[in-house]
Amino acid sequence: QGILGALAVTNFFGFSAVNVDNSADTAARIVILSDQPSTTFNGFYNVISGLAPAAIRLFGRNLRSLAIRAGNAGNTFRIHATPSSGTPGGLTTTISTGEGNDQVNVNGTSGALTLNGQGGSNSIAVGLNSPGEEATSSLDRINAPINVLGLSNSLLVADAASTTSHVYVMDRNFVQREGKARIDFQNLSRLSLNAGQGTDQINVRDTISPPIGFLTATTIFRSGGDDRISISRTTGHMAINVGGNSVIEVGNALNSLDNIQGRISVTPSGAGNYVTLILNDQAATTGQQFDVAPGAFGPLFQR
Repeated sequence: QGILGALAVTNFFGFSAVNVDNSADTAARIVILSDQPSTTFNGFYNVISGLAPAAIRLFGRNLRSLAIRAGNAGNTFRIHATPSSGTPGGLTTTISTGEGNDQVNVNGTSGALTLNGQGGSNSIAVGLNSPGEEATSSLDRINAPINVLGLSNSLLVADAASTTSHVYVMDRNFVQREGKARIDFQNLSRLSLNAGQGTDQINVRDTISPPIGFLTATTIFRSGGDDRISISRTTGHMAINVGGNSVIEVGNALNSLDNIQGRISVTPSGAGNYVTLILNDQAATTGQQFDVAPGAFGPLFQR
C-alpha cells in the first residue's frame, strides 16, 4: 500500500521477474489487470490497478514472469488481458488470490495464467467480465492457457454470447473450446459450462469427483441451439439443462455404460424444447438388465 504514485517497469535489454506482493493487506480489494497502448514506446503496457493506491504499469514483452499476491480479506479480480513475451519457455502470470473467499473473472489472456485460489471458497469465471453478465460472456479472447489451483474453487466456463457452432471438450481436469486455449484445473468443488447459441458439439470425457457435501459437481446449462452432447464417462454427478432439439448420447460403440459411474440428470431449459436421450451400450460384452421407473421429475433409467 506504499505505492502512492504511478509506477512503470521496463527492461529493454532483457527479461525481468516481477513480484507484486500485497499479501499483508487486511482490506478487500478490487484488482483489475488490463492492457493499454503505450504513448512512449511501441507496444502495450499491462496495468495492475486497484491492488495499490496507484496503478502499476508493466511492459509485458520485457517480462520473464509476473507474480501477484493479494491479501486475505476476500478480493475481486477482473482479468481482461495477461502479458506475453518472448522469454525462453514463455511468460506465465501467477495470481495468488489470498486466503479469503475470492471472486475471479477472466475474459482475456495473451500469456499463460495460473490462478492459485489458496484458501477460502473461491468463484472463478472464465469468459465473464463481471458476475451477472453471463449473457455477454465469450471465450473468444482466451488465447493463452489457464491453470486453476486451490482446495475449494468453483469454475464457470461461459461462452453464452457466441452465435457460431463450436466443439467443447470437458474432462475431469480440463475444459476447452476448439480453437481456444485450454483451461486446466485441480480439486474443484463445482464445474459449469455455459455454451453458446449455435449448434454445438459437447464431448464429455469424464466428470469431476464432487467433494463431500456437494451433490452435483459438473453442470452444462442454458445452452442454446440444437446441441449434441456425447458422454463417454462420468465419475461424479452431472446435471444437463439444454434447449432447442438437443441430442444427448450416453455411451457409444466403443465405450459401454460401464463407465457411467456418476448419475446424470437431464432437464429441458424451457417450454417447447425437446431433448432426445440415447443410451448406447453396444460395447457391453455380457447380458445386462435395464430398468425404467417413474421419478419425481421424469422417468429414471438405470442399467
